[in-house]
Amino acid sequence: MHYKLARRQSPGIRWAVVETPGMVARADELATERLRFFPDIDSAAAWLGKIDLVHSNSALQYTPDPPATLKRLCGINAQTMYWARLWLTDKSQRESQTSYLSDNGPSLSLGLPEKLVRYERTSITLADFLAAHCNYTLRDRGPDWFCFSLPNDQVFS
Repeated sequence: MHYKLARRQSPGIRWAVVETPGMVARADELATERLRFFPDIDSAAAWLGKIDLVHSNSALQYTPDPPATLKRLCGINAQTMYWARLWLTDKSQRESQTSYLSDNGPSLSLGLPEKLVRYERTSITLADFLAAHCNYTLRDRGPDWFCFSLPNDQVFS
């Protein structure tokens, strides 16, 4: 969905999605010359080359090691970092979240049975989240999103 919305503004955009290996295998049939799916950040970054934007929407807290993933993403030096629907807390927390499969993407119209699924999630402290962006400037923020950008003289090609 985010890729389709971005293409409206930039029809020539190239978009790399980093997902679990199972999701990558399933989504690979949707791949095009401008949209690809990868099991890790490094292979996605290698395919893209220069990265203009990292866009993360309610994903960071579900990675196996959110602080390491955050550090890795900030380290690729994308011009802009856009984060939405993060789980930021005063003190790091870990919990299991339960929701219906249909709430997470797969539709009942695909013939999948409705069932409860459990996800582990780990919060990041707001202080650690902001500190990870030490080379960035906070450009804007809302109640559940942040937008950072590199100063123009720090963009790496």
